[in-house]
Amino acid sequence: MIKKVGIVAMPDISTGGGFPKVVRDLIVGLNELGKKVYFLSPFKLDLDKIAKFYGPIKVTKEYNNYPIQGIRLKFYRENIIARKLIKKRFQKLIKEVDLVIDMDGKVLHNYIPQGYGDKYIIWRVSPAKSDLDKFSNLHRSTKRKIKDLIIRAIDIKKHIPSKNHNIYTLDNYTADELIGYWNLNPSKIHLYPEVLTDNLNYIPSRKKKQIVVSGRIIMCKRLDDSIRIFAKGTKAFPDYKLIIIGGAGNDSDDYIEHLKQLAKELGVDSKIKFVKNPSYEEIQNTLMDSKVIIDSEQGESTTITTIEALAAGTIALVSTKDNGTWWEMLEGGKWGFGFDDVEEGGKKLAEIIVRLETKELDPRIFIPRVRFYSHKNFLKRLRSILKDNGEI
Repeated sequence: MIKKVGIVAMPDISTGGGFPKVVRDLIVGLNELGKKVYFLSPFKLDLDKIAKFYGPIKVTKEYNNYPIQGIRLKFYRENIIARKLIKKRFQKLIKEVDLVIDMDGKVLHNYIPQGYGDKYIIWRVSPAKSDLDKFSNLHRSTKRKIKDLIIRAIDIKKHIPSKNHNIYTLDNYTADELIGYWNLNPSKIHLYPEVLTDNLNYIPSRKKKQIVVSGRIIMCKRLDDSIRIFAKGTKAFPDYKLIIIGGAGNDSDDYIEHLKQLAKELGVDSKIKFVKNPSYEEIQNTLMDSKVIIDSEQGESTTITTIEALAAGTIALVSTKDNGTWWEMLEGGKWGFGFDDVEEGGKKLAEIIVRLETKELDPRIFIPRVRFYSHKNFLKRLRSILKDNGEI
């Protein structure tokens, strides 16, 4: 019987963003199933911040106070050096719990004590290839370029998750990448993310002449394209505003300045507002106030904010290029609209606005898709994974 579950998460989850929310929801799900959660990370949990962003969590024991606590190694999101430095904490964790869920995996499977291998599984949330490998032309600050050069020089990314342990993925998109790039064999059981929609409702009267981009304010989200689409799509609708809202990363301030300059060149700088590190309530209110959400991201899997948008009656306009949200979450256009490039995105946005204002398009037809990502269904999937690893 699995009673104690350890979670290993390398990035700091006491911030806004998709990864912290996925981990937070996993902890809450385990809590609800009566499991005690033991948490290992280089960063100390800030429970107040987590509660502010997404709601409270309950952690029985936290492992983070290794000798260099406070030195933040930010070379890469899943820092291999940091994983090696938490080796002893990891070995202590795996001996004290019934199951360890390593978020994304890499390296730590090499340090599993003899006889404890069946206690270790991986939930792979991230794709196999980084945005640097896929899109070398993305805007990067000088600091980020130097960091990327260091990463390439020491070949950190050669490390892959274990081939000898169960790997569960976020969705089919992520599984296909693990198979295609790393020749791994992930489970056919996918632990699709939970999307909290209880406080998200479609209220037509509160919709403003507002477009939203929701997610981390970082370069891989391709917010440059979203701003260009907004500029093209609202030429005939000068009253429309754009809200860019989400968690901030190390390079966000530099990226925001880059985006502001782009908006100025396009003549829409007075119509754009940036909201960094919002509370979850702010995100919910913004989605419920907005008519359309633009997601220009490529090379990524499921985008949670798109489903949140649908629940709020906000129309999804999503890139079709190498985009798990489009092909899997929106099922290739069944639950939203897609675009191949900025030019098409601008035209589609203008068409959506016209159809909404003439009431030819009813956002309620897309809301049923939200049910698949409900808390209830997430718990069902979580139970199946626990049973797959020894729970009776």
